[in-house]
Amino acid sequence: RPHFRARATYKRAEKILVGSMAKDDMVNQLVSKLEETLKMLEEKEEELIMSRRAHKEEERLMEEQMQQLHDWWEEEKLQLQQRELFLMGEKHELSKELDNTKDQLVHKESQLKSKDAEYQRRLSEQAAKATQRCD
Repeated sequence: RPHFRARATYKRAEKILVGSMAKDDMVNQLVSKLEETLKMLEEKEEELIMSRRAHKEEERLMEEQMQQLHDWWEEEKLQLQQRELFLMGEKHELSKELDNTKDQLVHKESQLKSKDAEYQRRLSEQAAKATQRCD
């Protein structure tokens, strides 16, 4: 009987050992799969981090370009306003010059009319004197 018991104990131990080895294999496979999954997740996380960085960089560049465009537009508006003020000043000056020229023209025209009238009066006087002498 002791031999039978030892053999049964051996068989049980063998079953436990084989079961344990099968469990170890299964655990090792699961650990391996978990490690692969973890590695894949780490790679995906790294890709996500890189993608976020790239997106933030693109966003920063776009904001920078928008700021440059805004600054350029503000500068253009300022230059246009200054140009408009300058042209308005020029227009005002030219308008004053035109008014002065018109005034001078009216004055010269008046002088010429006055001289013409004086000339016509003298001519009439001379014609009258010439007519009197002839008579």
